[in-house]
Amino acid sequence: MSQGRDEGGGEASPFRYFLTGSRGRPPRWISAVQWTVTGIWAGFTLWLVPGPGLGLLEGAFSTIHGAYSTEAAVRYGALPAWSLTTLALGALVAVLQALWRRCEVAILPEGESGLSWPKGRGPSSVVWAVRTEGGWWIGDGERSRFVPRGYVNAEGREWKPPPAPTRGFWALRLASPSLAVLFVLVAGAYGLSRPYARYWHLRVEAYRTFASGNPEAEMAFTTRHPEFRPWMRYLSTLRACREAACLRRQIRDRLELLCTGPFYGADGAVVTRLLILNGRSDLALRLSGENPVQGFQIAVRLGRVAEARRIVEAHPGRNFARNAGLWALWLLETGRYEEAHALAAAERDISSRRPVALLAVTSHLTGRCVQRDGLTLLLLSPHSLKEARLDGEAPATGLGALQRAAREISHGASVALGFALLGDGGEARAAWRRAEDLAEAAGLPGYLDVDRVLLGLVDPEVAAPVQVRRERRMSE
Repeated sequence: MSQGRDEGGGEASPFRYFLTGSRGRPPRWISAVQWTVTGIWAGFTLWLVPGPGLGLLEGAFSTIHGAYSTEAAVRYGALPAWSLTTLALGALVAVLQALWRRCEVAILPEGESGLSWPKGRGPSSVVWAVRTEGGWWIGDGERSRFVPRGYVNAEGREWKPPPAPTRGFWALRLASPSLAVLFVLVAGAYGLSRPYARYWHLRVEAYRTFASGNPEAEMAFTTRHPEFRPWMRYLSTLRACREAACLRRQIRDRLELLCTGPFYGADGAVVTRLLILNGRSDLALRLSGENPVQGFQIAVRLGRVAEARRIVEAHPGRNFARNAGLWALWLLETGRYEEAHALAAAERDISSRRPVALLAVTSHLTGRCVQRDGLTLLLLSPHSLKEARLDGEAPATGLGALQRAAREISHGASVALGFALLGDGGEARAAWRRAEDLAEAAGLPGYLDVDRVLLGLVDPEVAAPVQVRRERRMSE
C-alpha cells in the first residue's frame, strides 16, 4: 500500500520523530539537559582537579604511597575517574544531540517510492533496505541513510520503507548507531579503566616481590615504580629481627618513612624507641626537639643531668613526672634519694624487674639495708620476676624476636646489679659484660641505658663503658 497518500486520498502528512514538538521543532528540554550535563561535567572537573576531590584521593593513596601520593592519585585515580566520567557524560550529550537532529528531519513520502527530506539529506527513493537494530538502512544507489524507528505521521502511523529488495548486507545489519554507541562505551570504559586495574596488579606484584626476599628484585621494582618505594619500605619494617644488622636496616627504613611516608599512628614513637634500643639515643634526642617530655626522658635514660635540667627549666609548665620510673631515676641522678625512694616504694606492683631494681638502688642509697637485701635476692633470680614472655617460635613479622633477645639481656643486667649491690664487683662486671655482648649482638645496646645509670649509682667502675674502662686501666 502506498505511503504517499492517506486513506482518504488526500496528501499524506510528513513523518516526524515522535519527540518533535507540535510546531515541528525539537523539544526544548533536550537543550536544557545538554547544558545541565555540561555543567555537571565542568563542576566535577573543578571539584576533582583544583578542588577537594584530588585531596581526598591523595589521602586515600597516602596510606600506601606517602610522599608519592599526589603522583599515584593523579595517575591511578583522578585521570581514570575524570576520563570515565567524561566518556559517560559525553556519550549522553551525543545521544541527546542525535535526538535533536532526528527531530529536525521530516520524511515526506512522494508516490510509491519517492522520498523528500525537509531539513535533511537522504535518498530520493528506496531501492534497497536493510533491517537493523533500531531502524533501517535505505539507499537509492547513490546515497544511503539510516532511518531510526520512531518517525510517525499525524495519524500515529509509523514510517516503514516501502516494499523494496532487502539486501543481505550483514555488515549493515550490525552497523546500528545504538550498537556503535554501546561498543564505544564498553571499549572506552575498558581502556580508560586500565590504569586503575594496573594499579592493583602492581600492588600484588609489589607484595610478591617483597615476599620473595630478593633485595635486587625489590630495588629493580622500586626503580621502575618509585611510587611504591614507601610501601616496600614499610613492608620491610614488618620482618622479624634478632640481629643488629637487621635492626639497623629497619631503623634506616623507618627513618626514611618519616620523610616519605606512609604515615601511621605512633610511627614517630616507634622510631624513637628503636633508636634508643639501638644505642642511637643522640639521634633520638635530636628528633624529639618538639616534644620536651620525650627529650627529658631520653636525657634521663642517658644520665645526662645537665641536658635534662635544661629541658625542665625551659618548659616549666610541662608534666615531666608522668613516667614515675624515669622521674624517680631523675631524682636519683640529682641526689634526691629520699624522694626517689618514696616514689619507688609507692609503686603498686613491685614484681617486675625494673621497679625491683629501682627500689633496690634507692634502698641502697638511703641506707635501708634489710629492704635492699631482700630485693637483691630477687634480682639474682630474674626468672622469678614477672615479665613479658614470648613462648614458641618468634612471629614472622613484628618485633617478637626482639622480645626474646631483650629478656636474655634483661636477666644479665638484673644479675649484674644484684652482685653490685652485694659488693661483688668481679661477678657484677662479668655479668654486665655478658649482658652488653648480648645487647650488642642483638642491636639493642640502648636497652641497658637505665640499667647502666642504676649500676653506675651503685658501682661506677662496673657500669663504665668498655672504652672508658680500658682507658682507666691504661692510665693505671
